[in-house]
Amino acid sequence: MKRTAIILAGGRGSRLGRLTDSKPKPLVEVLGKPILEHLIRNASEKGIRDYLINVGYQGHRIREYFGDGSRFGVTIHYFESGGKGPEQPIFTARKHLDDGTFYCFCGDNILLPFQIERIVELHSQTKADATFTLEKGESTTTKRVRVWNNRVVGSSNIVIYPVLVYNMAMQTAFLDVLYETVKNKEDKAFAFAMDNLANKHNVYALDIPFININRPEDILKAERALSGVDTNE
Repeated sequence: MKRTAIILAGGRGSRLGRLTDSKPKPLVEVLGKPILEHLIRNASEKGIRDYLINVGYQGHRIREYFGDGSRFGVTIHYFESGGKGPEQPIFTARKHLDDGTFYCFCGDNILLPFQIERIVELHSQTKADATFTLEKGESTTTKRVRVWNNRVVGSSNIVIYPVLVYNMAMQTAFLDVLYETVKNKEDKAFAFAMDNLANKHNVYALDIPFININRPEDILKAERALSGVDTNE
């Protein structure tokens, strides 16, 4: 069965300073390879070999580096999307998705193969409509969710609750429901829809320590985390 993933790689990454003056954030290197290459190689190891990459800032550099994906053993197509926030590219990619399960990853995150496998397995075993990941998030972030035993039970803006992250598996039918729920809202964050949807759908979330690169110091943390763990040559 073909496994397809959307990758959100359109951001500049201004908090990385001069590192992104001439390249997009997903091409910033960690241990000699771009963030996005680590992600694609790890995901392809778990059978995800068809990619829809959303590009924006310096997007031509991502196209030049990865091409059609053949040298990485995968297939890559690119698209651009207007609008604010990461939700719009996911909605834009909908027309390219076959009905059923798709995956989505943030292009500035690195997930290890076993972490990706956990998302794939939980989503399949629970017959979930969506399986997100979680992080603590910045203290100013209000797009949070309440979770009980890996099950999303509602929305929250209280800082003690985790942030919903779009490293995820989802059913296209649920994406359609999300679109109808948020399409007329200024902020289309999926977290804000959970009060309406969590009690009607099977929505799960995993707290797994993926590597999130926002600032220069995060690169050093990522290198330490990957040393001895990353088996991609």
